[in-house]
Amino acid sequence: MTGIPHWLQPSLAMGRSLRRSLLAVLLCFPAGIIAGFVRGSTTPDDVLPRVLAIVPYLAVMVWILWTYLRFLRECDELERRIELLAMVWGGFALMLGAVLLLALMTMQLLAMPDGEATILSLMAAMLGGYGLARLYLMWHYR
Repeated sequence: MTGIPHWLQPSLAMGRSLRRSLLAVLLCFPAGIIAGFVRGSTTPDDVLPRVLAIVPYLAVMVWILWTYLRFLRECDELERRIELLAMVWGGFALMLGAVLLLALMTMQLLAMPDGEATILSLMAAMLGGYGLARLYLMWHYR
């Protein structure tokens, strides 16, 4: 039989969580457009419009956090353990990536004047660590 192995298939709680957070993720795009429009149309002294441009992002992040916490409450103990351990390993990968970037930049072996490149590389380390840990733990507890 071909297809996705049973231990890689998402649980019912994961499917419900993904459906609940889909709209929040899709709302990130208009929030980014609004923030970009406000940033381009204001001067650096205009604080209130810049703060108001952050509000849609904060609302979306709170929504995603709420759906994730609800997912953790709905899943069973094993899935919760896998998820929490994967989050810890992802955080550890982020910490190692940050220390590595700082060391390389301190020794002047790597020049990253662009803050976006630094943030993107740290996010890649965190998400990669989380994803690999989750795959390993799902395989380990299959």
